[in-house]
Parts: sequence; C-alpha cells; structure tokens
Amino acid sequence: MAEDFTFYNVKLVGKAMARYIKENDYQQKVVVRHEFRFLSDRFSRALSESLVEEGLEVMFMEEAAPTPMVMLAVEENNLNLGALITASYNSAD
Repeated sequence: MAEDFTFYNVKLVGKAMARYIKENDYQQKVVVRHEFRFLSDRFSRALSESLVEEGLEVMFMEEAAPTPMVMLAVEENNLNLGALITASYNSAD
C-alpha cells in the first residue's frame, strides 16, 4: 500500500473497468463494496468516483462485507460486474 496501491492507481482501474464495460456492451451499472481492512472504505469510494466520472452508475455499499456478498448483489441485480476492495486474495475459482 502507498507504493503501487494508491488512490491514483485505484482510479485508473476504475477507468479501465469502465472502458471494458463499454467496449463489451455490458450493463453500465456496477456494485462496489469494501471489506474491513485499513482504508478499504476510502479506496472503494475512490473506485466508485472514478466509475461515476466515466458515466457508469454505481451501487455503492456503505457497509463492509466479504466477497460473496458482492457476488450476491451482482447476481440479484443482474449485473455484469462488481468490485470489492480487499487486501485478501482468492483463486479464480
């Protein structure tokens, strides 16, 4: 954190996500949430701001939650994409 994982870089990821969504004609709505670790709430807000600046609608979840909760929100709202700011890592499965 603070070396490569910066607010600036998180916003770059938001721009890339928006480009990906638009290029693939996906629904232009994304769910964004964070988990409990240090500053993850602020990083999720930075990501959300970047997505909104690119013209996407964001379902910003104020409460911290684990990854499965984001995927549930994606599923229940028929979205193509969701994002969780977390320091943990999970396999692609």
